[in-house]
Amino acid sequence: MPYEEEARAFNVLSGLALGIALGASVGLLLALDRRPSTAERLRRGVGDIGESAERRLKSWSNGASSRLSTLAAAAR
Repeated sequence: MPYEEEARAFNVLSGLALGIALGASVGLLLALDRRPSTAERLRRGVGDIGESAERRLKSWSNGASSRLSTLAAAAR
């Protein structure tokens, strides 16, 4: 039956993805235990991602706000 084959393929792929995620997590934990510099690089990388996302969100928000102001002024 086609449904059973699709479900089986999904189960295999989701199991593979879960295994990869768990393996990467364990690998990071082991690497962090041995090399403090790795932990610091990861912390900085996560911080940089957060700052970049914040800048982009503020930029988008400012752009949307100015467009709405322009539309409101044009509607008057």
